[in-house]
Amino acid sequence: MSIRTLALGAAALAVVVGGLLLIVPRGPASPQTPIAPGAPGAPVTAASASTATSLAPGARVSPPTQAPTSTRPPERPAEGVASQAPELVPTDIDFFHPAHQPGPDGKRPALPTPAYGGRVIVRTDLMPPSLNYALDGAAVTRRILYEVHETLAVADFATGELAPDLAASWDVEDSLFLKRTVSPGAADETGAAGETRAADQTGAAGALERLVGVVTCDGEHYELRARDPHAPGAGANATATPIRVPVADVQSLERGTVITFHLRRDVHWQDGEPFDASDVAFSFSIYSNPRVRCDNKRSNYDKVRSCEVLDPYTVRFTLDQAQFKALGNLADLFLLPAHRYDLSDPDHARFDPEYVASKRAANPSWTPTADEQGDYVNEHPNNRTPIGLGPYRVTQWNKDFLEAERWDGYFAPEQGGWFDTIRWRLIENDNTANEALLAGEIDFNERLRADEYFGEFTQSKAFTDRCYKGYLYADAYGFVAWNLARKPFADVRVRQALGRLFDYQGVRTNYYRDQAIQVTGVQPVSSPAYDWSLEPLTFDPQRADELLTEAGWYDRDGDGLRDKDGEAFEFEITINTGSKTSEVLMARFQEELAKQGIRAHITANEWSLFQERCVRRDFDAAARGWVPPPEVDPDSLFHSRWAKPEVGGSNFCGFADPEVDRLIEAGQREIDDAERYAIWRELGRRIYAAQPYVFLFNPARKFGLNKSIRGFQALRFDPNYQLRRWYFPAGTPGTRATRAR
Repeated sequence: MSIRTLALGAAALAVVVGGLLLIVPRGPASPQTPIAPGAPGAPVTAASASTATSLAPGARVSPPTQAPTSTRPPERPAEGVASQAPELVPTDIDFFHPAHQPGPDGKRPALPTPAYGGRVIVRTDLMPPSLNYALDGAAVTRRILYEVHETLAVADFATGELAPDLAASWDVEDSLFLKRTVSPGAADETGAAGETRAADQTGAAGALERLVGVVTCDGEHYELRARDPHAPGAGANATATPIRVPVADVQSLERGTVITFHLRRDVHWQDGEPFDASDVAFSFSIYSNPRVRCDNKRSNYDKVRSCEVLDPYTVRFTLDQAQFKALGNLADLFLLPAHRYDLSDPDHARFDPEYVASKRAANPSWTPTADEQGDYVNEHPNNRTPIGLGPYRVTQWNKDFLEAERWDGYFAPEQGGWFDTIRWRLIENDNTANEALLAGEIDFNERLRADEYFGEFTQSKAFTDRCYKGYLYADAYGFVAWNLARKPFADVRVRQALGRLFDYQGVRTNYYRDQAIQVTGVQPVSSPAYDWSLEPLTFDPQRADELLTEAGWYDRDGDGLRDKDGEAFEFEITINTGSKTSEVLMARFQEELAKQGIRAHITANEWSLFQERCVRRDFDAAARGWVPPPEVDPDSLFHSRWAKPEVGGSNFCGFADPEVDRLIEAGQREIDDAERYAIWRELGRRIYAAQPYVFLFNPARKFGLNKSIRGFQALRFDPNYQLRRWYFPAGTPGTRATRAR
C-alpha cells in the first residue's frame, strides 16, 4: 500500500474541488460495527510543527503529531491490477478551523494552549439499549465505550499496531504438535519444563502432544524456547537450553496459538475494586455460554480452546490452530467486572445480596447454573449503569442523553482528556440536529448532508458565527441486504438484476457531490485486502430486465408488475428511522424498481426494532451499514454456520455457500498477510458475484463543530476522531490550568 506523507509547499499541491480542499502530493512516499447507510469520508491535510502541544492528555497511547486518517477516493486501477489500496493521508490538528488557516507566508498559527474543564455535547442519531458491548455491538456503543472503558490493548492511531493499555505486555508463542512423545525435558502448555502432555487435538497420528514456546526452524530441526509465563516481557526469559525436535517428528506447527497477557497492577474499576485476571477470564467465558445474547461476537472467540488464570495479573489463552485475528480479538475483549457479573465470584454477594439471598432462600445449597449466569449477564442493571475502567464514568442516562464525567481514579490520568464532562445527546432527525447545532444545544454534528455542506446551511451567518465545517473519509459503507430465505431473493439472477437497478453514478454525483467511493466488498477501502481490480456494478436496466426474465419474473397479466407463480414482485425495504440518507437513497431505488415493474414499500423502524427484525430475519430487504475494522474476518457476515435465524449473528441474509465457507476458513488460518489478502480478494469476488448485498458507498462524512472547541483531528480508525483530544483554549470561562478540580 502506498502511504504518502503530505506537506504543503514543495511536497504537495492544494486543490479546491467543489468547495472541498484536496492535497495532491508532489514528493516521494514515506514509510470496520453497524450503522445506517450514509456514513464516512476523508480529510486530506498537511502536517504542522505546532501540532504536538495538545496531544498528550487526549491520547490513549502516546500519539504522534500526525495520525493517518482514512482515504481520499483513488482512481480505479487499470485492468489487471490485483489491488491498489488508496493512499493514507495525515491530518493536521484543527486543519479546518478558521483560526488555524495558513497566513500569507503559508504557515499556520500555533495552536492555543489547552485548558482543563468544560463540557462537550455531541450528537448521536441512535442510543444503544445498553453499553454491554458483548450484547449490543452497534458502532455508537463502541464510540461511547471508547471514552468510558478500556481494553487489554489498543490499536495505535498512527500505525494500527497494538499498544499496551490494561495489559502492560504480552507474549505470543507457537505450538508444535508432535507425532510421538519426545524427551521429558520438553515444555508443556504452562511453559514449564517437564513431560509433555496430550493436547485436545487429533490428527493422522491420533492424539497429538503439544510443545509451547517460540519456534524457529533450520530446515531439519525445530528449535523451541519456552518462556516463563510469569515474567512480563518474557523475550529475555526463554529457557537456557532450547528443545530441538526433528522436523520429521512434528505433525504441525501452529504459529501464534498461545497468547499470555501480563496485566497492569495499578488499575481499578470505577467502583474502587481492583482489576485483575479473574475479570478477563470471566469476560471471555460468557462467549461459550449459549444463553448469553452475544451471537454477533461469538465467532471472535470460538476458536480459543482455553483461558487460564496463571496468577492474579497473568492470563493465558490457547488455540489449537493459527488464527490471524486471535491477538487482536483478545486484545479487544470487552471486559466485565467479575465481582458484579460472575455469580460464582466470592465477592459477588457483596454487590447483589438480594439476588443471592433470594436464591438461597429457595435452595440453601444453591449454585448458579449456566442458564442463570447467562440471564444474569443479559439483564444486569450495570449494562445501563456501567462500571468501567476508563477516564470518564457514566453518571446520567435517560431518553434524551447519556453523560459521563471525569473519573479521578483512572490509572493513566495524563491520557484522560481535557473536558470534565462528555454528553452524547440523542437527536434522530437530521434537521433537528442542525437546529440544535445553530442554537448551541450541541457542539458537534457529524452527519451533514451534501446539500447542507455545500449549500446555504453552512454558508449562513448563523452557522459561521458559531461553527465551522469539515469532512473526512472513514472505513464505513452502506448496503442493501436481501433476505435469501424469501422469494424471489433466493435466486442469484434476481439479486444480480436488482444490483443493476441502483443508479450508482447518479446518486454519487447528485447526492454525494462525487464525494463517495462505490464499494465492492466488506474489506475497508484503506486495507490492502480490498480488491480494486473488481469492477463495480453499473446502472444497467436492460441487463436487469434480461436477468429477471430469465429467472421467470415478467408481467404475465398486464398490470404493470412482474409476477411469477401467481405472485407479484412486491417487497418491503426496511430502513432506520431518522436517516435522511437512507430515505433518499431508497426512494431513488424505489423509483428505478417501479420502472421495471417491481413495487417496493419503504418502512422506517426505530433502531432497536430495526436491529431485532434483521437478527430474526423478519425482513425482505434492509438498508444498513457497517463500520469495519482495519481488516475484516467475514465469518459472522457470510459463513453458513450463522445463516439460520436461531443462531443469531450478523449473517442477516441467510447466505450459505460451501466455497465461501472454505475461503473464510482458509483466510482465518493464514497468518501471512499477502497470502491472506489474496484469499480475501478471491472471497470478495465470489460474494460480489452472488450479490447477497447491493454494495453501495463509502461516502465522505461531513461535520459541523463549534468553533470554541479546539483539537479536532481526523484519525484512521472509527470513530475517526477522539473526544479526549479536544479542548477549550486556556482562558475560556469555566476552565482551569490543572487537572485537579
